[in-house]
Amino acid sequence: MFSWFERRIDPFRPEPAAPPPPGLGAFYWHFTRQIWPWILVMLVTGFAVAAIEVMVYAFFGRIVDILAHTTPDRLWPDHGPTLLLMGAVVLFGRPLTQIIDDLVSRQTVMPSFTALVRWQSHRRVVRQSLSFFQNDFAGRIASRVMTTAPSLRGSLVDAIDSLWYALLYAGGAVLVLGDLDPLLALPLVIWFLAYLGTLVVFLPKLRRNSNGIAKANALLSGRVVDGYTNIQTVKLFAHAEREDAYVKSALAEHMDMVRTQMRTITAMTFTVTSLSALLMTGMAATAIALWVHGIVSVGAIAVGIGLASRLSTMSGWIMWSVNGVFENIGTVQEGLATITPPLTVVDAPDARPLAVGAGE
Repeated sequence: MFSWFERRIDPFRPEPAAPPPPGLGAFYWHFTRQIWPWILVMLVTGFAVAAIEVMVYAFFGRIVDILAHTTPDRLWPDHGPTLLLMGAVVLFGRPLTQIIDDLVSRQTVMPSFTALVRWQSHRRVVRQSLSFFQNDFAGRIASRVMTTAPSLRGSLVDAIDSLWYALLYAGGAVLVLGDLDPLLALPLVIWFLAYLGTLVVFLPKLRRNSNGIAKANALLSGRVVDGYTNIQTVKLFAHAEREDAYVKSALAEHMDMVRTQMRTITAMTFTVTSLSALLMTGMAATAIALWVHGIVSVGAIAVGIGLASRLSTMSGWIMWSVNGVFENIGTVQEGLATITPPLTVVDAPDARPLAVGAGE
């Protein structure tokens, strides 16, 4: 089973005729369009996983209401089919959709797609002119080729896994709670809008910081690898202190960029944690108030508090996933400078294949 999924993408397939374009979105599409059916499958399986997750919490509330209004002797005659259906969804549907989602993501996309991007990027870069390599650090060129692929794949997969899942989960939770009572969904709607506002405020900062970190990291790697590559020359001229200062300045620049990023993440974490606390408190207060006035049942309280608790937990995971997405996008943007420049030494338009008739 594993090998079948692992063979669905051939990383050494014939490349598109057009080279990778310099625009970020076009660069992503250049590679993702080569595996678009599996991206679509990931979207579908992600939808199924999120939908079943919301259904499970709705089941909890339904079970509470059934037990509260049914005597033991009438439980199975009156509600047996409903309980069996819920049990089948939890016992079989949930694990099945999750394993399919994992197989597509981890076996089909992650290894082969990363190899595909690396292979095609390497074949593009290695055909550049000699001056292209002479005017840059070998370490930086290699670092960009090697890190762009996992960063492109990581940002794509994380965006599908976290953002798509979160939007569907939050939307499904609003529908479930709104069906029980619109007022019960109000705290969740307010929280969701505030959470989106938090992302709107912080994400541009994360993106700028991530791009800066990627550039500083490429510079640092280039200087370190360049020193190791030319170690004979470094030893010959006995300027170890000068080399130390050369690397130290790049390392200090990288550290400053990381510190700036960490400040943004800490502020974002505090904001998201505070919003989660307000969601839990607001949901519990609203549910209890509606129950006191006889508007909702005990099962609805269980659904509301359960979904609020789950979303509070997910909010931190989503935040880190979004941060990872933008860190990876910054790395991909840095890689564009190496992978997408046009070739400067190419065949003439009317060039004919070389024909060697004899060795003399």
